[in-house]
Amino acid sequence: MVKVYIGQPLTISHLPVLYPNLGVQKKERSLFMNNVFAHYTEPIFEIVADPNDADYFLLPHDYFLLFVRENEYMQRFAALAEKYGKKVIVFAHGDPEIDIPINNSIVFRIARYGRNKKPNEIIMPVYGEDLLQDRPLSIRRKGAKPVVGFCGWARLGSAREKLAYYVKDAIWSVKNFLPGNQHLGPERQGMWFRRQAIKILEKSSLVESNFKIRESFSGHRTTIKLDPAQARAEYIDNMLNSDFILTVKGGGNCSMRFYEALSLGRIPLFIKTDNVLPFEDIINYREFVVFVNYDEVDLIDTKLSDFYNALSDDDFIQKQKRARETYEKYLRLDSFFRLIPDILNKKASQRER
Repeated sequence: MVKVYIGQPLTISHLPVLYPNLGVQKKERSLFMNNVFAHYTEPIFEIVADPNDADYFLLPHDYFLLFVRENEYMQRFAALAEKYGKKVIVFAHGDPEIDIPINNSIVFRIARYGRNKKPNEIIMPVYGEDLLQDRPLSIRRKGAKPVVGFCGWARLGSAREKLAYYVKDAIWSVKNFLPGNQHLGPERQGMWFRRQAIKILEKSSLVESNFKIRESFSGHRTTIKLDPAQARAEYIDNMLNSDFILTVKGGGNCSMRFYEALSLGRIPLFIKTDNVLPFEDIINYREFVVFVNYDEVDLIDTKLSDFYNALSDDDFIQKQKRARETYEKYLRLDSFFRLIPDILNKKASQRER
């Protein structure tokens, strides 16, 4: 077990990775979050009182919860770690594409553009629920055409939403066409890629679309516009009745839908926007994910059709099983957390070379 020093935590939410140590905290605003850590009960960290006994210092709160209002707290924590010659483990579960300026740190974060990723950063899964919930895996058989599912926010509702969307896109367009900024292509807002892909797939004769388009984000209590139980049931049903799940980044360069689809043994149809995925050095995602690069969205139906037609029925079944197996072994939060000691050991051995 990894020994960590956490100091005196603040009276705010502590890290989910510390739930077995400090207790589970209910999330009232983020819907469905309370089921995410159902399988995570055994601690991976031993909290020590003496910094000298620690293998690492562990910042006990999420970085993005602290960086606006608690910079002094973080600076004191980092300074104490430096005094004792210890590395600081940081968790950053949020969308902002910013560097985390804590010296001598190992940072676990959910979203990063590949061109910005630092050597000390480790990509982890989003805090998402295992939608299979210990039920048997539902296997799809091949049909005449691939069925693409999507249930979620892709329609602009109010005039305010429309204005915000078009202003963001105009700002991106100006930046992207300035000299030297062509690398910003993947950074166009996720809603644009989502809407473009849906438009193409709906019109295509090569695929069958199974879309339930909503006007708001249904994963948060402040934005959901229908009964949460109904929203969740429709979301899961849409995935179970589809072969492939359209998966696009959200506010950050990651997608909870990606992990939820894998949890059900469904194959993500993933628009690649310079994403970095967890364990890319171990997991061959191309075995069970269809990647379409951000600048080839107009060909998304053709690429999916070609992929699907090249599969036998048995190939298709095996990919579904492989998706679920990989999720359960590496990407469900309890599985990922249990692998953290190995990740830290690997990082330490790399430093020693």
